[in-house]
Amino acid sequence: MASKKEIAKLLAEIKTIYPYYAKDSKEIELLVNTWALLLADYSDNALKDAAVKCLKACKTPPTPADIIEQIESCHKITTEDAHALWLEYISALRKAEELTYYYPFTLVEDNGKTQGENAREAVERLFDGLSEPLKKYIGSVGMLTEKGKRFDFEALRYEKSGFIRDVSAMKKTYSNAKAELPANEWVKELEAVK
Repeated sequence: MASKKEIAKLLAEIKTIYPYYAKDSKEIELLVNTWALLLADYSDNALKDAAVKCLKACKTPPTPADIIEQIESCHKITTEDAHALWLEYISALRKAEELTYYYPFTLVEDNGKTQGENAREAVERLFDGLSEPLKKYIGSVGMLTEKGKRFDFEALRYEKSGFIRDVSAMKKTYSNAKAELPANEWVKELEAVK
């Protein structure tokens, strides 16, 4: 839940960038309370990250709706996205299964490398070509190789719900970098509201 203190800081940041925002400082407490009510479903970290993105993109002072839109666009993975990633994952595992079969083969091919070496390079290219959330889910080329060696379509049925949960969680990650704005009297007044 977004705290009033974080909301007060956010409003102070908005005021610093847009000096004419909330000119009537007598209603600051009402403003903070209203924002707190509207943003109650979101964490302080989500609020901070979305606010930074809004302040970078908005040409006018952001509203709670702008903040919520930013949070939800960054946090949600749609069913279509998850399904597409799942299909990409299964396809990658099948291809990795096929390629890992050739790992022990020592027949030298036209390019001067063994079938095993060519298969290993093909798995590396396969991993490099995957979408970023899928790369993060699998972890490494070695993990793709291991999963390919143990590919079992029946076992994947049990992995699907965890896959969707984990891929969705990856969409929720944000950078924690945030520049601290210098405090002024207005900031101090807002921080006093709890």
